[in-house]
Amino acid sequence: MIAVILIAFGLLVVALVIFAARGASAEVRSPEQLLGLTIAVDLSAFRNLVDAGEEEFLRTHLPAHEFEIVRRARERAILAYLKAVSHNAAVLLRLAETGRANPDPAVANAANELAQNAIQLRLYCLLLLIRLQAAVIFPAIPHTVHNLAERYQRFTDYAVHFVALGDPTFTSRMSAAL
Repeated sequence: MIAVILIAFGLLVVALVIFAARGASAEVRSPEQLLGLTIAVDLSAFRNLVDAGEEEFLRTHLPAHEFEIVRRARERAILAYLKAVSHNAAVLLRLAETGRANPDPAVANAANELAQNAIQLRLYCLLLLIRLQAAVIFPAIPHTVHNLAERYQRFTDYAVHFVALGDPTFTSRMSAAL
């Protein structure tokens, strides 16, 4: 009986991880649909937000109670960025899934690469969300999200490359949408 419960629990966990990696975003058939579905992420603002030097500056120049207020606000902003990055990865995963069936091998390969990167980024965001939520509850837990900006930049480069294979004129609008 316990074995059945453990197997059922294990299958449930696997299903939840697959759902979390894939996301529940709408179907995307063309890059033009991305404009209404993605959330623009300001990477320079995000990099500033997660900069350890910036946090140390605030810690030394603000009274302790004000720093805690600012720190929590920054953590909420980081959570919002994480959710936007994860959402965009889910949307672009949907676009990549449609490109996998393309008869052009370059497009199909780029779609596969984009899909793999989207899944990896979603899982990484899920891990960071869990860590950050724990850090909000337990402030002593360290959280590092500084390399998320670089990962997202590489991911958007993959996405722009994929879209450029089908419509090179659309890449600048797509970059702005991400």
